[in-house]
Amino acid sequence: MTNIETDLQKGIPLSIPNDNELYSKSFQATQALISTIESIHQNTTTNTTTDNSNHNDGHTAALLHKATCLILELKQTQRSLGLMVGSNLADQVKGAKMKVESQSLLLQNILYEKIHLMNEIQSCKQVRCQNLLQMAKEEQGLVLLDATADDDDESKNENRSNNN
Repeated sequence: MTNIETDLQKGIPLSIPNDNELYSKSFQATQALISTIESIHQNTTTNTTTDNSNHNDGHTAALLHKATCLILELKQTQRSLGLMVGSNLADQVKGAKMKVESQSLLLQNILYEKIHLMNEIQSCKQVRCQNLLQMAKEEQGLVLLDATADDDDESKNENRSNNN
């Protein structure tokens, strides 16, 4: 079990190196693994052609052990990169969720206020106030009087123009 897995089980926050270090470590481990595999391949091809197979078997076993260690290092590095990406992604998702929730609450508040104001408008429209009705009638009467006065002025102007 790796240190990362142990830390995860204990609930200890991970101390993951920055991404550049992990990428370079991953690249170096990959390059070393490739050269080790090439060495193993050369060793096995020369092993079949020479009679000194006991010495080559020991060297091949050492190379296989080195390759296994490099594979484990590469897996641990990839795991660290995955956890780092996962934690960044989780932070982004958490931030987006908070933004959506706040916008949703704001929308609900606005809708509630709209409904409340619509109800207030309806209740105000249903109120019958005699003073307001009387004022409206007087205003309409004044408007009608003003309109007839304007008509009278226009007819007087027409009569004057006809006389001239």
